This record gives sequence, C-alpha cells and structure tokens, in this order.
Amino acid sequence: MVVDKPIFDLSQIKSSPEKPKLLEWYHCWVPEKEGICTYSSLNFTGLVGSGTSIFYSLIFWLPKEDWVVVKADEWIEVSPTHSQYFQLTQAQKQALEDKIKVGLTSAAQILGEYEMLLHDLRKYREIVDAIKKNDEHVLRAIFVDQVDIHTGEGVSLRTIVTRWPTIIYDFMKLGEEEDPDEIAKKLNISKAEAVILATKNKLYKEWKELFGMEVIERYERLKALANSRKKLVEEYKNWLKPYIAKYKMIKLRTESPEGRIGALFSQFEPTGQATYVNGILLWCWKDFRVFELGFIERAPPKELVPPYDRVVRDIILYGKILKIKPLADIYPFLRKRLSKSEAKELEVVKRGIVPLRDARIADKLADEIVADWFAGRNGWNPNFMFYEFLEIDIDRAGLKIPGGELEDITFTLKLYLLSQNILLLKMLELKCREIEFEKYLDEILGTANEEKKEEKEKTGFGFDLSEIRLRIPFKRGPYIAQFKDQVEKHMFPKLRGDFEDVRSFLLDKFGLK
Repeated sequence: MVVDKPIFDLSQIKSSPEKPKLLEWYHCWVPEKEGICTYSSLNFTGLVGSGTSIFYSLIFWLPKEDWVVVKADEWIEVSPTHSQYFQLTQAQKQALEDKIKVGLTSAAQILGEYEMLLHDLRKYREIVDAIKKNDEHVLRAIFVDQVDIHTGEGVSLRTIVTRWPTIIYDFMKLGEEEDPDEIAKKLNISKAEAVILATKNKLYKEWKELFGMEVIERYERLKALANSRKKLVEEYKNWLKPYIAKYKMIKLRTESPEGRIGALFSQFEPTGQATYVNGILLWCWKDFRVFELGFIERAPPKELVPPYDRVVRDIILYGKILKIKPLADIYPFLRKRLSKSEAKELEVVKRGIVPLRDARIADKLADEIVADWFAGRNGWNPNFMFYEFLEIDIDRAGLKIPGGELEDITFTLKLYLLSQNILLLKMLELKCREIEFEKYLDEILGTANEEKKEEKEKTGFGFDLSEIRLRIPFKRGPYIAQFKDQVEKHMFPKLRGDFEDVRSFLLDKFGLK
C-alpha cells in the first residue's frame, strides 16, 4: 500500500435522526442498504484491457461533472505463474532498487564527508570565536593541547609536568612577558622553569599572529566546502525521491499483514494460476447544491463559518466523548504541541477555536485547509456547507488461461453526505497520508528527525452521546437539524440522483444500458 495506515472509518460518526441536536454540529450520512441507498458494487468481466479502459473513462468523466478526484491508496500483486507480467513488475522493482541503492551509497559517502567537515568546522569555529574575542585562556589552552603537544616527549609542556607540576598553570597566567627573570619574579618560580616558559610564550605569540589569519581563511574554506557537500546531499535526495515514490507505488499487497491474509484466502488466486490483482482507492468530492422546492441552506447572516470547529477537533479528531478510533490515534503526530510563536500565527487561535497553550500540529494543518476553503481551492466552495463525498474502491484482476486472457474489475461505490467540517476531517486525513509518505521517504534517505515522545492525551470520557449538549459548552452549530422537512425530503433525493448518475455511467460502459 502507498501508506501503511488504515482509512478513518466514517461510519463511526454517522448521523442519526434520533439525535437531532447533533445535526446542528455535523452531518455524516453513511451509505447503507437501508435509509440512503447510495451504496453499490458493480462488476464487469471482459477481454484484457477492457476493465482498465472503463477505469480511465470514469476518472476522465468525473472532473467534467465537477468532482475533485484523488487517489488515496493503491496496491498490486502478481502471481509468479503469470510470467510476463510478473517479470515486468519484478524488473521494474529491481531497476528502481538498483538506482536507489546506487544513489543512497553515493549520498551516504557525501554525507560522511559532510559530517567530517562539520566536525572540523565546530573545532575551527571555537578558535575563530576565541581569536575574535581575544580570549587568551582559550587560545593558550588550544596552543597547549593542539600545537605544543607535537613538539615531542620531554619538550612539550604536557610531558614535563612531572618535573614542574604547575608549569601549564603558570603558562596560562603569562601575558606579554618574554624575559625569564621577569617571569621568575612574577610567578615566584625557578629560573630553569622561567626560561622554558619564556620560550613557550614567545612561540605562542608567533603562532597566534601567524595562525590567526590562516585559521579564519581556513574556516571560510571549510564552510564553503561543507555547504557544497550539503547541497550535493540534498540534490541526491531530491533525485532519489521520485524513484522511491515509484517503488512505493508498486508495493506488493503481501507486504502488509492484511494483504497477506487476503492473498492466502483469496478464491481468485489459487496457487499455480497465472493471475494478478490490483487495488485502487479513489476519493471524490464536490459541493452539494439543492435548489428544488425553494430549499435554502441555513447560513450565518454576516460572515462565513470556517469548517474547523470545536466539534470536529475535540469530539472526532481527538476522540473525546464519542467511543471511536479517532484520526489522532491513526496519526499520533497530530497531537504534537506547537511552540508559542508558531501557535500565535494560527488563524484558529486568533478566532478562539483553539487556546494558545493547546495548539497542535493538527491545528496548523487545519489552518492550511481552511485557507484553501476561503480561497475556493481543491473543490471547496465557502458558500455551501454540505458536500458529497464519493469513495470508489476498485479491485482489478486478471487471469491468463490457455484460451486467452480475461480482466475482471469491480467498482464499489459509497456516496456520503457530509457537512463541511467532516469533509475537512477527510482533507486532514489526506494531508496526513501525504506527510506519512514524505516521512517514509525521509526515513529511507536518513533525513528523518527523531521526534520527542509526546504525552499521551486521554480520550473517551465514556458517557452517552445524548449528554454531549450538557457536558460540553458548544454553541449551536450552523447545520440543519430538521431531518424530515429538509434533510430527508430535499437532500436525500438529490444525493441519490447524483449517485445514480455515477452508477449509470459505469453501467453504460459495461454495455448494460
């Protein structure tokens, strides 16, 4: 699978007409066999390539009907008995693996050089800072440890401390003195030690004068070289990312535990038969417009209400109150707190949706989605508060037999009716999947930063759904609560009509109309 994470199950938060007050906060009508009939599974079997043609016809047609279409997941599995397809798939994976390995080896070599340069830079930086500040203590210590030590046994200060235990300490206290008698009198030491100190002090001053300019120039050269290596590493990684992405996209189904179980018990994939299977998950959405019978959506009188609110954040995103597996459990990084400076910049903080001290990564990502909402990008229309969300699960399979090849394709259609805040949740999930994919690339390339362990947030208060209104100080929401008069009478027929349009298109391509 492209991202090894489960899909957030919308059926956990489905709307119910028995709890009309909840409908003011969010709508999530889930396709079922009873109620809204917007669930269908259509199967077609034909010659090889026929199912693929239908698939492409669908994804070219949907945008013409104002649907935004994205691929949320994909996997593939090819039986070794299907030699031609299997060898082609394996050859592609192998070629990508080879390119990735060569690239990673080169990047690792350059990265090693970069790390060594950084180590040298840190050492030189200390010396440069000491020279600029004229820090005599640091400079004398460097001279003793890194210069004088190389003068040899019995000559360097560190090797004659057995005779004069305080000689290094005495050297550190010297100033401009060069006369042995003056040094002996100042430090109250023997003439023999003073002669050695005078010599060492003279050498130190010469080293300091000559080395000062040289070390600054050397530091600048090292810095330029390190920047060059850093840029090369970045270029290698950018070059490798498309190859790793392609490699991930042809990931085998059996690489995941669920995929292995599915393959093991699949009636279509008996051992020894030449088969292939391919799964694709599409998400499609568009704004929901109902103009029949004078129906008017309830909207705020003065300003638009952004889709990110306390309901979707606290109840659904973090799983408080509702007994669900929230999105933040699937993607724990959503709970990571932001710094105060980062939080201050968020619109959700400025609008009072999120307290400054409690701002998280989820709020930052939601802010980006809300910016798209205000701008009308990615299928958002801020003038409409409801959306259709179409989930298309496609299972494509092929079979090679002595008489020829067959292709079987199944389209499982699920059409949801969502309020804008629940659609935002799905857009947030899509962003999380993109982040997970980038994180995977960074881990492969060795650029992932080690995240600090987060304090696990407590979720699920365990009381009944009907108590939400009493326990949480949410204001009345902007969504429709009149189920019979508005939702069931006007919205459901339009939803079923749009669903039938997609279903009829596929049936027509199947040749059944």
